[in-house]
Amino acid sequence: MRRQIRLIAVCLSLVVTGVPLRADDTAALKAELSALARDARYPEAMVIAQKLADAAKSTNRESKDYAEAVSWLAFLHQVQGEVTASGALFREAYEIYSKILPPDDPDLATSLNNLGFYYCQIGDFRQSEVLYRRSLDIRERVLPKNDPAIADSLNNLAELYKSEERWDEVVPLLNRALEIRTRSLPPNHPIIAGTLQNLAGALETDPSRGSFEEAQKLLEKALEIRRSSQRADHPEIAGTLSKLATNLFNQGKYKQAEKRFREALALRRASQPPHHPDIASTLVGLSLNQIEQGKPEEAEKLLLETLEIRKEVFAPTADQFAESYRYLARAQLHEGRTAEALESIRKGTAIVLARANRREKAVEHLTEHLQILSAADAIKTADHKADFDEGFTIGQNAEQSETARAVAGMAARFATQDERLQKLVSELQTIETTQTVLERHLTDDLAKPPEERETDIRKQLDDYEKKRIEINNEVKSAFPEYFDLVNASSVTMDDAVKFIKGDEALITIVSGADRTYVWALTKQGFAWHEANVSKIWLENAIKTLRATLDTEDLKRNITASSGLFDLGLSYQLYSQLLAPLEPTFSSKAKLIIVPSGPLTSLPFQVLVTKQPKVLRPVLEDLAMYRDTAWIIREHAITVLPSVTSLKALRTLPKFAENRKPMVGFGNPQLGGVKSEAATRGAADRAKNSKSRGLSASMVDKVMDILRRLPDLPGAEQELRTVAKDLGAPETDLHLGAAATKSAVKNADLSKFNVVYFATHGLVADDVPGLSEPALVMTPPDDPTEDDDGLLTASEVSQLNLNADWVVLAACNTAAESKPGARALSGLAKAFFHAGARAILVSHWRVDSEAAATLTTSTFGIRAKDPTLGRSEALREAMLLQITKTPATPAQLWDAYPAFWAPFSVVGDGS
Repeated sequence: MRRQIRLIAVCLSLVVTGVPLRADDTAALKAELSALARDARYPEAMVIAQKLADAAKSTNRESKDYAEAVSWLAFLHQVQGEVTASGALFREAYEIYSKILPPDDPDLATSLNNLGFYYCQIGDFRQSEVLYRRSLDIRERVLPKNDPAIADSLNNLAELYKSEERWDEVVPLLNRALEIRTRSLPPNHPIIAGTLQNLAGALETDPSRGSFEEAQKLLEKALEIRRSSQRADHPEIAGTLSKLATNLFNQGKYKQAEKRFREALALRRASQPPHHPDIASTLVGLSLNQIEQGKPEEAEKLLLETLEIRKEVFAPTADQFAESYRYLARAQLHEGRTAEALESIRKGTAIVLARANRREKAVEHLTEHLQILSAADAIKTADHKADFDEGFTIGQNAEQSETARAVAGMAARFATQDERLQKLVSELQTIETTQTVLERHLTDDLAKPPEERETDIRKQLDDYEKKRIEINNEVKSAFPEYFDLVNASSVTMDDAVKFIKGDEALITIVSGADRTYVWALTKQGFAWHEANVSKIWLENAIKTLRATLDTEDLKRNITASSGLFDLGLSYQLYSQLLAPLEPTFSSKAKLIIVPSGPLTSLPFQVLVTKQPKVLRPVLEDLAMYRDTAWIIREHAITVLPSVTSLKALRTLPKFAENRKPMVGFGNPQLGGVKSEAATRGAADRAKNSKSRGLSASMVDKVMDILRRLPDLPGAEQELRTVAKDLGAPETDLHLGAAATKSAVKNADLSKFNVVYFATHGLVADDVPGLSEPALVMTPPDDPTEDDDGLLTASEVSQLNLNADWVVLAACNTAAESKPGARALSGLAKAFFHAGARAILVSHWRVDSEAAATLTTSTFGIRAKDPTLGRSEALREAMLLQITKTPATPAQLWDAYPAFWAPFSVVGDGS
């Protein structure tokens, strides 16, 4: 598969103007300096800036004139690629301005903006965001509504969020910046071109957009504006050409891309210093283009030049070095020099792993490391343990998730027996979660004009940040190991084996752009392999399978000739991913699987281990699902968000004595449609199943939607049955009108081993304004902010649990935190954060009757044999449903995976 160029993100819109010219004897010099800078004649401008700085310093070092001159020097160092030198000067200018200017002065805002730009360049995104926000706050309070400086701040925040891959927050800010600039600047102003370029970058890199053709049009328009308003050899024209070349490369138009890259490179070499980082960026793009055209030797020479340039400009640990080493390794691999490629990629990986921000670019780097390692491993004849361990560790770092961090945080919290510290850590985690939610709200707010905003969000964020720092320092002092526990990103093979039981196999899967990597580890052995399966193929395959599993989709689409669950595709998934490792795991009764990417949204029990007789069954083939070779027939399956989660969960302290067995919430009183007795024709079971979630037709206001949801009387019996098996009194069940959000919040949930919800589950965007997953509770007659009938993921994360198991017997409780995120990032993450050790979640809109059967059977089986683990009990419950002899045609559906396979155990299944 063709690889897209993902160059290091650059934060734009550095601004130095804004200090008024006061001294007549320096006015001419300042005017000349501005003109030279606009025309990119930076060395000449540097001479004048230094003269101004020397003159002002001799008079008064703490003056606006000196601070302005220092800001110019910083800017000129920056645009000439001297990043380190610019940082010290930006700090010096800010320190002067903060002493001599009032706190709401626009020139102080400019200085904050420039210092934020510097921190963005060196990868300190948190500090950069704080400074950008302070600058924007001042500018919006004291400048006219459509002042271009406000657009500068919005643009910088957007580019920062792009660097952090916070895609859904980028475009709204850029659109508002463009609106302001088009109102306040001429249509052919270079700054308009810069905004168009940034919008193009968002369209290209946002996974939910990915529109290269639309981005190309924006870049061509930007190039047209620059060529009409700037001199022919201006370096900003070279920058636009380089971005256009990258766009063409990503479309596979290599000849056109090469022409643009060479044009940009010639302009850069003519107008910028020989060691400018922009030259290195264009060289990287050209080198990747040459690799795709079968010229890796030329690419290697270009990449070696980028390393020489970057050594002059950046610290040895900068992201830019990791990028150069990664692509150098790619060129060497194409030349057949595998050992040298492995040495190069290892240098880059060391930098990537040392950085705090391991997001999408880091994942791409690490999975490319795995590809090179696999190639090296394949040609070795020696013991493969070292290669396995290296790949096993890198794979873990490539797939760090929010849910894994929630598990680590929960385990770290319980690692101390000091209740005061536990409360502090819990409060710290809650603050961090709340900050994330508020930051998203703030970004939405910033995309609006000031008069339409919620005015207190920034103050709330400031207050939370002060509190976070205060608690952070206290925890560091009293519980320093907490941060090591939370930030642990990987464990070695030997360490992982310590936490695997004799009847278990640990399987981890990492999907890269072109290949997928799978490791199997047991007490007795290990193996790994590279599967020729791309992430796009996985996404499409899983989307296809899920389309025939959701009960609402089945009701809409089922006909005599419509396709049912694709057994052939399921078998293909198994044979590509797991079959090569069967010798390592086949004898183990329990599989602990750490999936990644699209694989997090499919329960592994639906994989088929043997070639089916009919690949794509239709309705008349329904009976064959009963005899299918499902993997669940041989193995109980548990899902973990990371390998480190296994260690975290299995080192937790034991529960205290005298805990209560269960608390349950179910069948909220909604005033909904009463269910009718299901008709029992062969197709009618699917058509008349009642799911615990919203159907696509429910699109009214939230409260109206909640009141139109069907009641779930079966959920009450489900909870009573489980409570009886666990020995829990009915007084610990909150049913019907008592199943409120207030009841959840007011209960001391930390006393219960099992916390059980049997209700409707909603996914983000199921109802207007719902931006995260939620569980439906009984809505009050007069909804308030504290109780609106929806227990959202962010509210769940603030609960205080210490639960052995949380059961979410509702629809789609494994769903992502927001559209476009990975599965298990919503309610599952929130309940781990709150204090769950294991969670039962569903992967689609489930049939209410089937959900009740599976859950009650699971707990009934454990009641008869308490030695069974959670995943094994769920496996036996599934098998009971699959293998049950159908008494009627309708009961053939019991063996169809939509009805027996929706639930997965996430966490410790033992």
